[in-house]
Amino acid sequence: MQQNPYQAPMGPPGMAPPGGPALSTGTYEFGPAEDAIIRKAGSRARIWGIISLVGGILTLGGGVVLIALAAGLPAPFNTIGPGVGAGLLPLAVANLVGAFFYFQSGQSLEAVAHTQGNDIEHMMQGLNKLAKAFMIEAILTIIAVVVGFGLGVAVAGSGLGT
Repeated sequence: MQQNPYQAPMGPPGMAPPGGPALSTGTYEFGPAEDAIIRKAGSRARIWGIISLVGGILTLGGGVVLIALAAGLPAPFNTIGPGVGAGLLPLAVANLVGAFFYFQSGQSLEAVAHTQGNDIEHMMQGLNKLAKAFMIEAILTIIAVVVGFGLGVAVAGSGLGT
């Protein structure tokens, strides 16, 4: 019978390991090759968090600029500008919130490679945060598109820029 490399060492066949079966929060340590892969995934999640942060800031800035400067734009942009600007604001918020969760998940995954003990626990926390980041970003993006479209149409229809 071959030993699972991700499981605590077992005694001879027919004997349970001391203290019963190992829990997922055991003290298993990943090897250098595994640490490198996990560190790379954590680093890329943090990079995506930074990209989302920058994208959110730029989208927010673009929306505010479109709203503020729309009156000086030629027709029909003076009517469309504020609507598009207002429509960008919910997307900016979705990016900014997503950035926070991606950055957190990246830190948790990188902790697996940088700490001794509890690698499985750190890994599970990192994967849980990454799954949460994906779900939050998906839900917020759908909401932002719907709200942004409605807000954009309402603002453009109100003639705010004219």
